[in-house]
Amino acid sequence: MSGFACIEPVTYEYTNEDGRRDVAVFFMGRLDDVLARGTVSAADGTKKMRVVQVRLLADEVRDDLEHVEPYGFTSEPLDDEQPEAFAAFFGGDRSHGIVFCIADRRYRLTKLKAGEVALYDDQGQKVHLTRDGIVIHTDKQLEATVGGTLTATVSGAATLKAASVKIDAPTVEITGALKVANLITGTGGMAISGGNGAAVTGDIKVWGGGMSQRTALVSKLTNTLACNQAVAKPEELKTKVSMELILNGKTADISDFEADELAQAVLISLFSWRKSAADDGPVAPYRQGWWGDTFAQETGDRIGSRLWLLQRQKMLPQMLRRAEAYAKEALKWLTEDAVVARIEVTAERSDIDQLTLTVVCFKPDDTQALAARFQNVWS
Repeated sequence: MSGFACIEPVTYEYTNEDGRRDVAVFFMGRLDDVLARGTVSAADGTKKMRVVQVRLLADEVRDDLEHVEPYGFTSEPLDDEQPEAFAAFFGGDRSHGIVFCIADRRYRLTKLKAGEVALYDDQGQKVHLTRDGIVIHTDKQLEATVGGTLTATVSGAATLKAASVKIDAPTVEITGALKVANLITGTGGMAISGGNGAAVTGDIKVWGGGMSQRTALVSKLTNTLACNQAVAKPEELKTKVSMELILNGKTADISDFEADELAQAVLISLFSWRKSAADDGPVAPYRQGWWGDTFAQETGDRIGSRLWLLQRQKMLPQMLRRAEAYAKEALKWLTEDAVVARIEVTAERSDIDQLTLTVVCFKPDDTQALAARFQNVWS
């Protein structure tokens, strides 16, 4: 048969101890020239068929033996003379051979169960088809490039554990409910439509911008004005208040405060008359305040400030400290509802009998959101 060594059989006859005659047929020839075992000392996988250098015997090294691999599977063996190569030489011709198997016992996975299959390398990476499923392990990167559509159907639960996850896509669509156990942050805004809208249990914090919690809270203040003579309407302040207004370093008037939601909220919060405390001195019906505070959703929630209590007080240091405390009390809701991150209030005497208030609001990154100065609050 073409391609195989021609070995002539030789027959021997001998007699057993019981007198029977046996026939032994020995294929005489150099079988060790057909099959050989050695170690890989060099490999070149850049060619269409990988070639390897194999050390067969101590003094026999064969170069450029083609390493034959099954279609669809390939590997690059180490060349440190540790991997074992199994070679065949056609017709016993040592100059014409192939390597049909290369093994490396140092890294072979052991303790596999019957029927299991695995791919592995010398770095501990593996794809293990176990009896219970598929296990993929690597301490390095895992990359997948898909030119078409990627679909994964999972009948059970899917879990992804990672230090962080980034999805780089124009849109992400989730057809079911989204449950998040921690904080949700975003820079592009949020839009909700359909269903039952948005429901929040607990605090909701919105840091300004557009139609926001700030707008809703300012509306809450302005919507009470029609029902409360003690709450000053912005337009009424034009005639009722003679103080000088400075907004963000520039001389301003009431219309400038009305045009800025945060400035309007500060103005109304400071100069609406908050109901006095029981130990402030005034008694009913002179404690001022808005009747709607009685039905506030949060117990003790009050609109306005108690600055009105200081109008007849002498301009002493302790009165200035009380003015600062009353102003902070009136503006506290802005930080509680996360309209701003923090607020600084300063009260000072600008003349013998004039009070000036300065309010500076800060964003979460500690940059200034607003600076308002109210000179000659009263005199």
